[in-house]
Amino acid sequence: MIKTKIALIGVSYNSDPSAIRFIEGLSTLLLDDVEFTIILVDNTERHNSEVFFNQIHAKNKHVICIKAQDNLGYFGGARLGLSTYLEKNEYPDWLIISNVDIEFRDPKFLQILKACSNIENIGVIAPAILSIFSQRDINPKIFKRPSKRKMKFYKQIFSNYYLMNCYGLLSAAKFKTSIFLKGKLFRKQIIRDNKGTRYSTEKWSAIYAPHGSCIIFSKVFFLRGGSLNYPQFLFNEEIFVGETTRKLGLKVIYFPKLKVIDEEHISTGIIRSRRIASYVADSAKFVADTFFK
Repeated sequence: MIKTKIALIGVSYNSDPSAIRFIEGLSTLLLDDVEFTIILVDNTERHNSEVFFNQIHAKNKHVICIKAQDNLGYFGGARLGLSTYLEKNEYPDWLIISNVDIEFRDPKFLQILKACSNIENIGVIAPAILSIFSQRDINPKIFKRPSKRKMKFYKQIFSNYYLMNCYGLLSAAKFKTSIFLKGKLFRKQIIRDNKGTRYSTEKWSAIYAPHGSCIIFSKVFFLRGGSLNYPQFLFNEEIFVGETTRKLGLKVIYFPKLKVIDEEHISTGIIRSRRIASYVADSAKFVADTFFK
């Protein structure tokens, strides 16, 4: 019997406790007819990760642990994990890239993902990401392709440190108001398992781009020429994914039957430091100039 190959790459930066919980949680996933490979990339800027990796292997001895020589950023760490996987394997049927503060609570997650192979022309899947912090499903990240005008606006706003932080504060105020009005915590939401062994893939919708905290790539995405070669350190990975998938003639779909929980520890903060602000500005300029000329 041919098994579906699914690889998961978790990228960690100064998140040892979250990473340990992340790996422990993955042990609850059902593996019927699935060859599941877990790769953990440690981007933390330290000389040695041996103690940390020993803690990981105490939870799951089969996890492939990789220490990045430097902090490579989110997609940079994911690229390192994928290149290590490809040293001994072909592209998996599905590749999941995730932050380590994601929780996979549905034991049938992999089985539902496996059934998505029946959807034609699929490049990327955006799962439902139920955020504890924002009390909502943070997918779809972007429903429709942004206009050239909007992307040029973001490029200008984010090129100025003070304008960027003013914009961030206004966005945060709007966001907090929407949370207050909504008044519902996803922490209380029950993730119900499907009964039986057949999984419907009817209720999905095409979108432009997924939220970056957990992205699922199909094998076809890579076979058609897609890659994780995003040249920016952080931010706007979603635009890169949306544009790459679009260029390949594939679909990005939002599929809420696939559910994960996101603790969403906003490590970069609302007020950007000069260093983080430079990453935001560089990435906004790159995507605007590259994809929205």
